[in-house]
Amino acid sequence: MFIPIVIDNEEILVRFIFRDNFKKNIISEEKLNPGSIFLDSRQCGVSLQRYKYSSEDLCKQYAKKIPKQYVGVIVFKKIDFDSLVKEYKKERCDFESKIEYSPLDDYNNYILKRSQIRKINSGNPSHADILYINPAMQEFETINSALRLFSRKLERKCTIIIDPYPEKPTYLGIPYTVRT
Repeated sequence: MFIPIVIDNEEILVRFIFRDNFKKNIISEEKLNPGSIFLDSRQCGVSLQRYKYSSEDLCKQYAKKIPKQYVGVIVFKKIDFDSLVKEYKKERCDFESKIEYSPLDDYNNYILKRSQIRKINSGNPSHADILYINPAMQEFETINSALRLFSRKLERKCTIIIDPYPEKPTYLGIPYTVRT
């Protein structure tokens, strides 16, 4: 079965969190720095995983390849993202953002022919990105300060899952679910 290009509204999306996403490096839900979670650090999108086409173990394996100290994940449904974008447009009418399916090959390059990707493909077949098309900056504001506001609001719609055993190679915590 091929992974669909269109991301379903009920799909759970996963963002990895690392020690540096927490204030004073204290790992607790209260110390998470919500303004930093959904910032575009690579200039090409905010990396996510499509949980439906992945697993907790695969997500952890992908996260541990990143040269940062993995701590856990933050999860949300696509419908919650879309409703927040719509809400946020009331504050910043020019704001535009979307989530796009963006599978990666073995070298972390985007695969252009996305219609022929299966869950079993090598690389990262379940990768997606949040794309900030127009951050709708206001006067004297930087791109990052505009996006921090959106990131904080999105974080409130998410469920934070701290991995009880981040050093282990497999995931032994609770299944990824979005609180309602």
